[in-house]
Amino acid sequence: SAATPKFDPKSDYLAATNKVRIEGTRNLVAAAKAAGARRIVAESVAFFYEPEGDWVKGEEAPLFRDPPGRFADACDALISLESQVLEAGEPEGVVLRFGWFYGPGTYYDRGGSVAEETTKRRYPVIGSGEGRFSFIHIEDAAAAYVAALDHGSPGVYNMVDDEPAPLREWLPAYAEALGVKPPRRVPAWLARLVAGKDLASTAVT
Repeated sequence: SAATPKFDPKSDYLAATNKVRIEGTRNLVAAAKAAGARRIVAESVAFFYEPEGDWVKGEEAPLFRDPPGRFADACDALISLESQVLEAGEPEGVVLRFGWFYGPGTYYDRGGSVAEETTKRRYPVIGSGEGRFSFIHIEDAAAAYVAALDHGSPGVYNMVDDEPAPLREWLPAYAEALGVKPPRRVPAWLARLVAGKDLASTAVT
């Protein structure tokens, strides 16, 4: 919708999220213990795995060891969130690692900022466009939350669609679904200048 917040990767948008993941989780775990809750279900992300080996990662794969730039603090915050929840003991912890949300009310919805950028041809395929994106529909994410309340053992679960897609494949298909012109293609060096090397690297490798 028009009220969907704008996704601006060049801003310091991760700082507040990192604070919530560290301090907010600490408060949540303390409150859950005090209330005698049986289980905590926490949201993490499925795209912070170490970029090595196969594209498809299992939950046991290592997280990013040395992410670039601002992503280092984001990865540290995710590790803090997950460890606080999983090591709480009582209540037991379940961590759901989600892919990129799409569907009503998301950045990818018509009227969302990614849809707007794609329509204006300001969301390009960068370099080879090899970088993989894992998505999950917002309704599937909600169903996963509900299921995790009473099902499954404590631990970590990836929550994504069946197959990750490279940028060079999903972005043109997305533009076609929106009924707009196909995305431009720009070299990786130019994307690094415009969007920053941290973000550009996720679309290329």
